[in-house]
Formats: sequence, C-alpha cells, structure tokens
Amino acid sequence: MCSSSLSVAKESFFLLAPLELLRSEDVKNITSIEELKKAKIDQQFIRYCIGEYKPAIITDNLFSFFRFTEKQAYLIIIDKRIDSTSELQRYNFYGLLDTYGKGKIVISSSTLTSEQIKKSINLTNVLINQGQAFILELFQLHTDYDESQDWWMHDVIYEIIVASYQDSNNDGIGDIQGLRQRLDYIQSLGVNTIWLTPIYTSPWKDYGYDISNFCDIDSRFGTLDDFRTLIDDVHSRQMRIIIDFVPNHTSNEHPWFQAALHNDPKYIDYYIWHKGKNNGKELPTNWLGASGQHMWTFSSERNMYYLHQFLDCQPDLNFRNENVLDEIEKIFRFWLDLGIDGFRVDAVRHLIENDQYHDEPLSKDAKDMDPNIMYVAYDHTESADQSGSYELVQRWRKFLDKYAYENNRNYIVLITEAYTVDIKKVMRYFGNNREEHGSDIPINFLITYYLDKDENEKHGLELDKVLSDWQSNLPEYAWSNWCLGSHDSHRITSRLPSKELIDGFYMLLLLQSGTALIYYGDEIVSRKKSLGHIFNAYPSPTLIYLKQNSTNDSNIHMTWSMKGAAMGLTKLIFHLDIFYDDDTSLSRSWSLNILVIQPKRLIDKLFYTIIPFIVIIISILMGFLLDLKIITDLLKNPKPVLIGFLAQYGLMPFLAMGIAKIFHYTPLYSLALFVIGCCPGSGASNQWTVLFDGDVNLSAIMSFVSTAASFFMMPLYFYTIGRFYMDELSIRIPFLSLVRSLALVVIPYSIGIVISYFYPKTRPFIKKLIKPIMIFVLLFFLTFGLIVNWYLFIMIDLYTALTAPLLPFLGFLFGGIFAWIFRMNWTHIKTIGIEAGIQNVGIAFIIIMYSFPQPYATQGMIVPMIVSFFTTKPFWIILIIRNQIRKYKQRKEERKNLNTNGEIIHDNDKLQSNNEENLKQEDIIEIIK
Repeated sequence: MCSSSLSVAKESFFLLAPLELLRSEDVKNITSIEELKKAKIDQQFIRYCIGEYKPAIITDNLFSFFRFTEKQAYLIIIDKRIDSTSELQRYNFYGLLDTYGKGKIVISSSTLTSEQIKKSINLTNVLINQGQAFILELFQLHTDYDESQDWWMHDVIYEIIVASYQDSNNDGIGDIQGLRQRLDYIQSLGVNTIWLTPIYTSPWKDYGYDISNFCDIDSRFGTLDDFRTLIDDVHSRQMRIIIDFVPNHTSNEHPWFQAALHNDPKYIDYYIWHKGKNNGKELPTNWLGASGQHMWTFSSERNMYYLHQFLDCQPDLNFRNENVLDEIEKIFRFWLDLGIDGFRVDAVRHLIENDQYHDEPLSKDAKDMDPNIMYVAYDHTESADQSGSYELVQRWRKFLDKYAYENNRNYIVLITEAYTVDIKKVMRYFGNNREEHGSDIPINFLITYYLDKDENEKHGLELDKVLSDWQSNLPEYAWSNWCLGSHDSHRITSRLPSKELIDGFYMLLLLQSGTALIYYGDEIVSRKKSLGHIFNAYPSPTLIYLKQNSTNDSNIHMTWSMKGAAMGLTKLIFHLDIFYDDDTSLSRSWSLNILVIQPKRLIDKLFYTIIPFIVIIISILMGFLLDLKIITDLLKNPKPVLIGFLAQYGLMPFLAMGIAKIFHYTPLYSLALFVIGCCPGSGASNQWTVLFDGDVNLSAIMSFVSTAASFFMMPLYFYTIGRFYMDELSIRIPFLSLVRSLALVVIPYSIGIVISYFYPKTRPFIKKLIKPIMIFVLLFFLTFGLIVNWYLFIMIDLYTALTAPLLPFLGFLFGGIFAWIFRMNWTHIKTIGIEAGIQNVGIAFIIIMYSFPQPYATQGMIVPMIVSFFTTKPFWIILIIRNQIRKYKQRKEERKNLNTNGEIIHDNDKLQSNNEENLKQEDIIEIIK
C-alpha cells in the first residue's frame, strides 16, 4: 500500500502491461516502447502484475487496463495529458470487468493524503488530474454490497413534499421542523436518503416550482437555520439529503425578471424574448406548454413576448447566456456549502429550445385532440430534448465532480427528471460515453407509464416488455433506477390491476438492479386498513379533482394522527389555474379545513355502543307515555294533523335544499341539512308548543305521526332527491343501513305504545323513572360525549353556525303560513308552524352516525349539532325558567287567596268545566316535561 508520502514515476505503471501488446500511441507524451523495454519493473509493482490483462479505456489522453485473477483485480490508470491547464477529468469504468464496483488507491504517481488513500472510489466516478497515474485495488459487488457501491446506488430514495408532510406549528402546512420530528419514522422504513421537493422562497402559484429566491427557504417551511439543523440531523444518522432544483425558469416575481421588465441591460438577456410575428400581432410560434397555455406571453413593459414552457408566471431562463450559467453554478455552490448531498433537477428536457423558432408539427395521434390546449397534440421537436439540454446536464455533472474533489466531499448525486415515453431520449441523459458523463439517475418512469395504461393492457407480457425495454437500452456504463410513481402520478394502489398486487410490485421495485425511488405515503397506502382516508393536499395546477374519500390523488397530507396522537383540523391549501381559448387565464387559491380522524379508540367504541341503547330506552319511554286517548280524540278531527303532515314532509326537505343552495354548502353539509329537513317532529317541538301556548294535544299526535312516517318517508326522499348529493360525494348509503338507523327510533317507540296500552297501571312508575333517566342522559352527553367528540366543536365555522339554524326558524314561519292558507285557528297555526320547523335532530344524528360512511359520518354530525345547540337547547332553558316563574306566581296567588277572609266565590258550573280542561292540559304538559 502506498503512504501519504509515496509517489512513483508514471513510466513504471506501463510496465504492468504486456509490452508486446502496447502501441506507440498508448505511451505517447510519457515515454516510448523502446525506453520501456530497457526499464526494469519496480519491486513494489511486481505484486500487481498478476493473471490476465484486459484493456479498459484507451484514448489520446488516457491509457488504462486491468490485471486480474479469479480472486483479485487491479485497475491501472495513466493520464497522458501534458497541458497544465487541463481540467479534472472523469471516467466511468463500471461494467468493464465483471461485477467490480469500487476500488482503493494502492499506488499513485503523486503524493496523496491519508484521507485520499482511505477513501474508496466508485468505478462510475473515477476522477483524474492532468498527468496523474494510480493503481486501484478493486472490490466486487457481492463481497459487500454496501461497501462496493456508492450510497446513491444502494440507498432507497424517499421523495417528500414538505408542505404536506408534517406540520409542527399548527398552521396547516408541513415544515422543516415537522420533517425533523419524523426522521425516526423515515429511518425505520429502511430509508437512508430523502429527496425534498422545492422549499425555496416562492409565491406558491405552482407549489414551489415558481421560485423567487433560489438561495433562501420559504418562510412557510422555516428558516435557513432550521434547514441547517435538518441537514445536521440527517447526517448524524448516516443519512443523506437531496433537494429539488428547478433551473428551467424563475418566478415572474424574481428580481432578475423584474429587472428585465424594467429594461436593465444586465438582466434582459437572462430570459428569452421575441417580438412576435406580424409586428407583434401574432405569437412567435405555435408552441404549447405542458400546462395547456401557449408558451409566449406578451409583456407590455417591454412590448415583447417572453417564453415560458410552463405557466405564464414562470418565465424561462436563457441558458445560451453565460451569465445565467454562472448564476446557476453559484446556486449549486450555495446549497453544497450547506451540506446538501445531491440534486434532483426538474424538467431537464425543457432547458433549451431551438433558437430558430420554427412551429412544431402536430402529432400523428392528434386527430381527437384539441391543439389549443393539449400538450400531447404536438411533436415537440423544437422546444424539448434539444442537444443543448443534454450538454447542460453534462456541464453540471462536471461542476459537481470538481466541487466534490476540491472540497474532499463524498459523491454528489445528480438526478434528472425528463418526463417522456421515448426511452432513447431518457438514456441520452446518462452521457455520451464513459468520458462524457451526465445524470447519475435519469428517472425511469416506465413502470409508471405501464400502470397508467388501460386495464386490458396491464398484463404480464406488457410488463415484461417494459422491463426488457429499459434493460436492453441501458448503456453498459450506466446505473439503473426504478420507481412506481411520484408527485406527477396517481397513488400506486389506485393504478394497479388488482390491489392485491401491491406487495408484488414492491418486490419488483426493490429486487431490480439499480436504485429504487419511492414516493412518500405509498408505504402507508399499501398496508390494509392502516390509513382510512387520504385527502388531496397538493393537487394539479391545471385541473383539480378533490374527493374527500379518494385514495387516487397524487399527493396526500401525511395523517400522523392515525396512531392516535391527536385529532383536529388539517388546513389544505391549493391553487387552480383556468386557461381559456383566447390565452387569458384565471388563477385562484383556496384553503380548506379537513377534519383528521384517528381510528376508533376504546373510548370511541364504548360511546358508540352505549348510544343505541340510550336511543332505544328513550324511544320506549316516550311511546309508553303517549296517551292513546289523545290519538282517539284527534282522529275524529284529522284535518289539522293532515295539514301539519303536509307542512312537515311537503315543505321542510325542500326548504333545507334551498338554504344549502343559497348559502353554497358543501355536498356533505347539504346532505346533512337535507336529512334534518326529512326528520320533522320531536320532544323539543312539544316543549316549544307549551312555551308558545299552542295546542299540546295536536303537537303530541303530530310528533307521533311524523316519527312513525319517517320509516317510510325518509327512504323515499333519501333515494330520490338525496341521491343528487350522494352522487356528488361519490358515496353509497345502503338501504338496509338507513332502515336500521330509523328502526332504532321507530320500533322502540311503537313497543312503548303497545306496552302502555296493555299495561296502563305501570304508567305512574314509568313517570317516576323518566326524570332521573333524562338527567342521566343529559349528563352523559355533557360529560362523556363531550370528551369523546370535543374535536367536532372546532369544526363549527361561523358561516354554517349562522345559516343552518335558519331551517327551523324559516320552517316555523312557512309552516304557520301554510296552516293559515288552510284557515286554521291561531292556536293550530302556531302548533303546525312549530311542528314543521322543529326537526327531530335525534333521528338525524342516528341516520348520519350509523348510515353515512366515514369520514362523512363524523363531519356530517356537525350540522345537526349546530341546529340542536342554536335552536332547541336555548328553548329548554327558556322553558325551565318560564315554568319556574309560573310556579312562583301560582304559589304567590295561593298565599294571597288563603289570606283573604274566606270570601272565595265559585261559579260551580264554570269551575267544573275549567277543572276538566285544566286536568287534561296539565296531564299532557306533565308528560312533556
């Protein structure tokens, strides 16, 4: 082995090759064949002159070869350049000799430091200076896989969108500190390399891919100090961190572009400008961008068009300007100085355009496509995959190699994204040959494309063709890579021919030779029942499909509370760009609060088990206390009951729909309010009737009729009008599930009536039980129910709180008007109005809780909660206060009467009549109380 002080003349290295096989060109600039024949091999070289000889890379500037046996192998490299200004040169020897992947310098022509001697060198990345020569002792892959390959070759690379990963400060946006909290979790997956999508300062019109400052962290994610701490944390775990780099364009808010708009001569040429055709009246070309916009936007400040391959807020940089190239390298250096281990360069196929500005031809498959908005309608021969784009990648690879060499850094990986189905164009990003290296990992999307095919094309033969196409086109010097998806595609489980294949596809991903790239969250989706519902926190900038129960969305908010740590709101922020045929556009941003629900705990199971028993017991008691004589008496005059029934079921469901429509409720809240509208009549309506001096007999019978009728009317409305809301939510509520919910109320109510009829003597005993039972129920919901469901209260927004209670109040008004139209008396008008307006919120709760799928059930309960708390509950208090006032006045009157001189005058006939009526009224009021 060589030491830090040992150096050897370059001529000696040639003596390890068979002289009879050498040519004069091989030793040019160093020595001659004749001189070598005279020389004797140095004693320390003899041990490396073993076994067979095999030429490696031989050019005008380099001579290299292998000496090897079955158990040992050496690579001898001699740089023949004599120009002292020559740059550091990189060569790729991977694949030239069996499965050897790495080596260590054992002898060098120049003095090496102890660190350089200890450091292993990957054969894909052998750096050599002018005039240098050395011998590498090689190591095979199977000897020690991790040791024989660079970190980026054997590590799983885990893509993370920071904005939707982990929030640490409760602003609803993932951040750097949140990511630090999850490093243990990430490492537990076996992941050693994380790749972060853009975290630069940005207006966030394209989710961070519109960058206004390449050398700072967006404040929504934290600070540069936070990021430095993250890098230290990652490296302390022997992990690596890669960041997205977006060189193709800047934000239109970037200082460079703003300076260009103001005609600053330094920055004008940082971007690509064109006067347009026909004196500026027509676009310079027909080029259409990936976002569906034309690539040219007119600038009134400069009276010219500027180029943008993506959104008009993302002007393209001009990479034919050397100053721009210098700026990019300064940005690279800034992040490398912080300790970044590599870059994933976005959209590399769009870096350079043909500066002749020819129109692009339509694709042969463009027959059924709209060429005004569809990117795939064109063959992008002028604006994508230009030779200059490949050259830029090679230039950046050289820059990173030089930086690593000069700063004694471990290998800095360069990943590129070129989203194209043309495999040959992707392969070009590896580099032209073993001397002109480009991307280490041009991302291989072939399996992703396969999973996007029609179902009838997703079969084994097609998959085998996909795998074979990649391997057969892969250059012998290139390192392979595989992925199943990314932020540009739907989630893996939604694209498989069968979800049972998920494990098989992960085996395929991880057992293929090469580097595996995994999109964050996919490891959760693949586990059955571990993640109930995923919300789209990062949708497409062009078209948004936001489904609350969808697992098909390409981006998710990591619901860490699934482990039961916390429940609450998640704030989703998303942006929509709408593009019109006349090249105008409309941009909007929204935020959406979503309730994050954890799996049912023991306390949840206990609560939801007790509730049905409480509902059954109360329903039996209410049916038991209903006096059948009232029903017999009122059936003699059914007109008020019939009018009331029509007001309840003919008015309230449509009134609920009207409120939801006018105030733009979400489909879920609209459906919940509609359910309430279909549940008229309750104990609360009886209390209101007492409070407003209505007809308590009519109120009692209407409550009974409406409750019994709900068993038939609710399904009728639910599966006709209600289907519109269910279709909009893409959910299905089984008929048996709905009937079961109604049966919890209606059947026990009927059982109570039957028991009361056959066992009337038990009524006094039941009356004594009803008060303590109701007190228990009240305390149960105010304590245990509040503890279990406290998180629902934070979902009550002011807008819904102010509008949902309109349903009972407007029902009271229109129900009264409806009764007035049929010439009811004033007492009946008040009663029918109350019975129409005051809904049976209890039945609505049961239907939503036990019929709706999650998470709709939990979120939907917010609406009846609002209606209940802002209507019936206050009137309970008013009723209690009024009853207490009445009792106080009654006692006061009795004392006054007792203090008189006995001069109490009775009208016997009138008294007898009044007493009979009062007894009847008091009996009903007592039941209601």
